Amino acid sequence: MTTQTLAAASDAGARAAIAAPPPEPEPRRRSADQVLGVTVAAAGLTLTALGLVLGHPPRPFPWGVALLAGLFSFATRRFGIPLPGKGFTSFVIGSAAAGVAALGWAPGSAVAAVALFLGDFLLRRRPLRSALVTAGHLAFACVLAGLYYAQAGGAWGAAAARPANAGPLVLLLLLVPLFANLTFYLQVRLAPASRWVDPAMTFRWEAAVIGLALPLAASGLVLVYGDFEPATRALLTGAWLGLTALAYWLVRQGVRGEGLMLVQRLSRAIGARPELTHAFAEIQGLTNLLVPWTEMGISAYDPAADEFVVLMDTAAPGPTGMRVPARRGLPAVALALGAAVAAQGV
Repeated sequence: MTTQTLAAASDAGARAAIAAPPPEPEPRRRSADQVLGVTVAAAGLTLTALGLVLGHPPRPFPWGVALLAGLFSFATRRFGIPLPGKGFTSFVIGSAAAGVAALGWAPGSAVAAVALFLGDFLLRRRPLRSALVTAGHLAFACVLAGLYYAQAGGAWGAAAARPANAGPLVLLLLLVPLFANLTFYLQVRLAPASRWVDPAMTFRWEAAVIGLALPLAASGLVLVYGDFEPATRALLTGAWLGLTALAYWLVRQGVRGEGLMLVQRLSRAIGARPELTHAFAEIQGLTNLLVPWTEMGISAYDPAADEFVVLMDTAAPGPTGMRVPARRGLPAVALALGAAVAAQGV
């Protein structure tokens, strides 16, 4: 009788457990960097929209100049420079600042934001939300810099390229990257994935790109609005495009060289010590600067068994000593090619 009662109770409990609905997942909380990014982007896009509705854009509106500024901002995302880790830089700051001076703070901000969004979404294949947030950050910087520029007595359109406007124009060209980088580095500082970005290296290359982009932006304004003969304008345009291409090539080569130096340091860290366990922390730090990673492990290939043996791993608890077939998954591809491979979204 007791056995039957226990069995019946056990069976009822099993049925109740099966019938019970699964627990509801906990609501996903946004991290501080996500809140900051969305807030800054929303403020930038809202202020831009208000400026377009309530402001006074130039009449007639210079659609040709707006199209030119938008095309350059769009192209900068295609010809951006990926930095080691998750960093990325481009010359969009220069074209955005020039667009603000040429069109006014609200139209210039709108053109820069739309062009950057389309470039990131269509050319860089960034997620929709990420592209919107990045565009909003740029809009926020352009709006604030444009308002300061207006308060300083800055001129718009053709008057922006005149020598009398040199002081306010320099202020605008400095404020756009300043505001854009302030919000960017604050977000990087708050982000859980900040270890994937080397702030010092990113800042160094951002400063180099800004130092090249701003003179190109100022000279581009003079080229668009200056009173030149057609032949002279064509010659100056060719020279300007050549200097732009040279600046892009120099930065790209420099970034590639720094990446190779990091790879060399990583190779030395691996080969300098007889025991890899002594160098694992240094290997993790150097790898952070080259590629994003969540967990990392080092394995040795056992040719007799055709398997990889895990030597160390960051996973807790680490599967040290575990054997993995060498002819399956990414290890098989790397072994067949004799080179490093990377997969995204796995």
